[in-house]
Amino acid sequence: MPIAIKRRLFGASLLLVLPLSAISCSKDTNDSIETAAANVASDASQAVDNAGQAIDSAVSDNTGAAAVEGKAKGYATAMAASLAAMPNGGEATVANLQEAAKLVPSPDKVTGIEDSDGNGIDDDAKATIETNDGNDKACVQSQNGVWEVTDDEC
Repeated sequence: MPIAIKRRLFGASLLLVLPLSAISCSKDTNDSIETAAANVASDASQAVDNAGQAIDSAVSDNTGAAAVEGKAKGYATAMAASLAAMPNGGEATVANLQEAAKLVPSPDKVTGIEDSDGNGIDDDAKATIETNDGNDKACVQSQNGVWEVTDDEC
């Protein structure tokens, strides 16, 4: 085969190989980023789970009205931590609030998550946690992008 043809074939093969190797590197980088993000999300979720278990343990280790009264605020604090740890900064979306509400076990409940216009954003960026048959309430709410907890109904 003449040298000129060999050079053209070599040049053409480089044109095919170089973009493929760039795609390969890019895919590896994307995979690494996705893995790191998944690890951070998993670690945050585990930390929130641990906080919820600690709250349950602290509440069950105490007796009397004082222990029952603090349970809602403990769950609200865990929800606020969960929301703040979310990848999107815990925007006040219905999905984010519902995910964080999973920290509150039955029969206790979370109320006030509403989206009347269907845009996916909670109407007032607030949720009320109710424990002790509704006798203990706490509020988790977003104020200027920061999740806050109060020891009363929203």
